[in-house]
Amino acid sequence: MNNINKVLEQFHKGDLESAASLAENLLNENSDTQERINLLNVLGSIHAINKKFEKARENFQAALDIDDGNIDTNYNLAKVLTNMNN
Repeated sequence: MNNINKVLEQFHKGDLESAASLAENLLNENSDTQERINLLNVLGSIHAINKKFEKARENFQAALDIDDGNIDTNYNLAKVLTNMNN
Protein backbone atom coordinates (compact mmCIF):
# COMPACT_ATOMS: atom_id res chain seq x y z
CA MET A 1 0.00 0.00 0.00
CA ASN A 2 1.49 3.36 -0.93
CA ASN A 3 1.79 6.19 1.57
CA ILE A 4 -1.20 8.26 0.51
CA ASN A 5 -3.43 5.17 0.72
CA LYS A 6 -2.40 4.68 4.35
CA VAL A 7 -3.41 8.26 5.09
CA LEU A 8 -6.70 7.90 3.22
CA GLU A 9 -7.48 4.65 5.02
CA GLN A 10 -7.19 6.42 8.39
CA PHE A 11 -9.18 9.39 7.05
CA HIS A 12 -12.04 7.21 5.82
CA LYS A 13 -12.10 5.31 9.13
CA GLY A 14 -12.68 8.66 10.81
CA ASP A 15 -9.34 8.59 12.59
CA LEU A 16 -8.50 12.15 11.59
CA GLU A 17 -5.79 12.60 14.22
CA SER A 18 -3.83 9.59 12.94
CA ALA A 19 -4.39 10.59 9.32
CA ALA A 20 -3.13 14.13 10.00
CA SER A 21 -0.10 12.93 11.91
CA LEU A 22 0.86 10.45 9.20
CA ALA A 23 0.30 13.03 6.44
CA GLU A 24 2.48 15.60 8.22
CA ASN A 25 5.27 13.05 8.70
CA LEU A 26 5.07 11.99 5.06
CA LEU A 27 5.20 15.62 3.90
CA ASN A 28 8.50 16.04 5.72
CA GLU A 29 9.92 12.93 4.04
CA ASN A 30 8.44 13.18 0.55
CA SER A 31 9.51 15.12 -2.50
CA ASP A 32 7.11 13.53 -5.03
CA THR A 33 5.05 16.44 -6.37
CA GLN A 34 1.72 14.66 -6.80
CA GLU A 35 1.94 12.93 -3.45
CA ARG A 36 2.71 16.26 -1.73
CA ILE A 37 -0.37 17.80 -3.37
CA ASN A 38 -2.51 14.85 -2.23
CA LEU A 39 -1.15 15.00 1.31
CA LEU A 40 -1.74 18.75 1.53
CA ASN A 41 -5.30 18.25 0.28
CA VAL A 42 -5.99 15.60 2.92
CA LEU A 43 -4.51 17.80 5.65
CA GLY A 44 -6.57 20.75 4.46
CA SER A 45 -9.70 18.61 4.48
CA ILE A 46 -9.00 17.41 8.01
CA HIS A 47 -8.51 20.99 9.22
CA ALA A 48 -11.72 22.06 7.45
CA ILE A 49 -13.68 19.24 9.11
CA ASN A 50 -12.29 20.41 12.45
CA LYS A 51 -13.29 24.01 11.57
CA LYS A 52 -9.65 25.13 11.57
CA PHE A 53 -10.27 27.11 8.41
CA GLU A 54 -7.06 29.16 8.44
CA LYS A 55 -4.91 26.01 8.67
CA ALA A 56 -7.02 24.42 5.94
CA ARG A 57 -6.52 27.49 3.74
CA GLU A 58 -2.76 27.32 4.29
CA ASN A 59 -2.65 23.65 3.24
CA PHE A 60 -4.77 24.17 0.14
CA GLN A 61 -2.73 27.25 -0.83
CA ALA A 62 0.50 25.28 -0.41
CA ALA A 63 -0.88 22.62 -2.76
CA LEU A 64 -1.85 25.33 -5.26
CA ASP A 65 1.64 26.79 -5.03
CA ILE A 66 2.81 23.46 -6.47
CA ASP A 67 0.03 23.12 -9.06
CA ASP A 68 -2.34 26.05 -9.40
CA GLY A 69 -4.46 24.17 -11.94
CA ASN A 70 -5.49 21.37 -9.59
CA ILE A 71 -9.29 21.38 -9.75
CA ASP A 72 -9.85 19.53 -6.46
CA THR A 73 -7.59 21.90 -4.56
CA ASN A 74 -9.19 24.98 -6.07
CA TYR A 75 -12.64 23.65 -5.12
CA ASN A 76 -11.52 22.81 -1.58
CA LEU A 77 -9.97 26.25 -1.15
CA ALA A 78 -13.14 27.93 -2.40
CA LYS A 79 -15.23 25.98 0.15
CA VAL A 80 -12.89 26.98 2.98
CA LEU A 81 -12.87 30.64 1.97
CA THR A 82 -16.67 30.58 1.86
CA ASN A 83 -16.76 29.13 5.38
CA MET A 84 -14.27 31.74 6.60
CA ASN A 85 -16.52 34.52 5.30
CA ASN A 86 -19.67 33.17 6.98
